[in-house]
Amino acid sequence: MGPGLHRVDGVAAENFLEQLDESEWKLFVLEGSEIVDRSTLCQAVRRVLPLDPPLYGDDNWDGLSDSIFGGLYELTVGRVAIVWRNSETMAQESCQDFEIALHCLAQVSEFLGDAQATAGKVKEVCIVVA
Repeated sequence: MGPGLHRVDGVAAENFLEQLDESEWKLFVLEGSEIVDRSTLCQAVRRVLPLDPPLYGDDNWDGLSDSIFGGLYELTVGRVAIVWRNSETMAQESCQDFEIALHCLAQVSEFLGDAQATAGKVKEVCIVVA
């Protein structure tokens, strides 16, 4: 899978993880069984992803996007994979927040791949949502 956001089933996500060469990619895994709404998503993101600036609270989607963008931007690797397992939990419990979260993640991937947005320090960010 290339850069961008990819919605797949659980089997495809596990296959992606098995085939991922961690010497070339920095991998982050969000365990979706714990994520049911915006608040629990923000808690999981704070535990798993590098954030810059730090993410305080859970009521600001722009703040979430900015923190993830900044944290991933500061990584020294050029390729990042984020796998969100069992995302259907949030999709079922908080559908609107889930769709907004996907939009935020897709935007982060897009902007980190943009030479102008990153001053030439582009990253290949693959987000797999299962």
